[in-house]
Amino acid sequence: MINKEKIEIKSAHEIEKSLLFDFYKQAYPAKYMSMVENWSWQNRCDFIADRVPLVAVYENKAIAHAGMIPFSIYNEKIKNSASWFIDFKVLDAFQGMGVGSLLTKEWMKITDVFFAAPCNDMSMGVFKKHSWLEYKESFMHLCFVRPFDYPVFQKKLPESIRKLLNRLSFLYFKHYYRLNSLPENDCTISKLSVEIFNEFYNQYQGNKFTNADCLSVLRDESFYQWRVFASPNYNRYYLFKHDSFSAVFSLHDLQNKFIDVLWCSDTADKNEIMTMISTLSLHYRDISHIRFYTNRKEVSDFLQKRIKSIVRYPKLAFCLNNCESENNENAFTFDFELIDNDFEHIS
Repeated sequence: MINKEKIEIKSAHEIEKSLLFDFYKQAYPAKYMSMVENWSWQNRCDFIADRVPLVAVYENKAIAHAGMIPFSIYNEKIKNSASWFIDFKVLDAFQGMGVGSLLTKEWMKITDVFFAAPCNDMSMGVFKKHSWLEYKESFMHLCFVRPFDYPVFQKKLPESIRKLLNRLSFLYFKHYYRLNSLPENDCTISKLSVEIFNEFYNQYQGNKFTNADCLSVLRDESFYQWRVFASPNYNRYYLFKHDSFSAVFSLHDLQNKFIDVLWCSDTADKNEIMTMISTLSLHYRDISHIRFYTNRKEVSDFLQKRIKSIVRYPKLAFCLNNCESENNENAFTFDFELIDNDFEHIS
């Protein structure tokens, strides 16, 4: 049993980097190098003066970690500091000793509103001890093109069998995509640049959804300079544009090739979202799938019905303890996209 009085909660900027990187190597071996190279960007450290991520140190060893993506959240009535809880991990040898709760308490002192997704049962259990709630409207869509190139099948099936199954399954999905896609000359797909992004952002500002019941991320210049232009994935970013709708997406080419729809100019336009996904699916026929995230059930139901997308329900936890509102799961709706959290870095 450890002596809790000897545990110190520190900013990662206050400890030797070797301690931080040793922790990453033990806790996240699959993405160790990415975390070493990008941890400062990933946690948007300069937004809150290098206070995060937080690390629990015990006898000169990092034993737990709580990352954070800080941002501003607002609606017509309020504006608050907020954050995503990311990369929350306690080393196995120190689990069940209250270290996670101790770290969470310190983490919750930094901003007013808190979010975490996707949450596993263990992290959700810790959050609920601190009055967090689960938000049910959380929908991750997988729109398949070559479904048997999805990592779980890559590990289990020979390439020859996957090729055959992909051809057969694409005949099914292609039918729905063709019904809802655009002719090539009716839309543009461009590598993202400052000029192209500025056009997109002006369109987004014109369509931005706000009302008194919906909390949205403040995606101002500070946000997009960090999240888009400083992103280690910037060279993978593209823009889809059709008439008054456009979207920033990322074309990944790691273990498998897939697309993340990161940021739409209008998150409520279900027809344009469906058309975009269908068009991209036919344009990029060598990808395994497209991911699209929404908090809008009407959009999710529409996509599932019209293009037969597969839906996951990543657990979204939240806490409004220091917000100018009641901590009530029915008090607000949320409007998040992949651009807002670290879904882009989670398979």
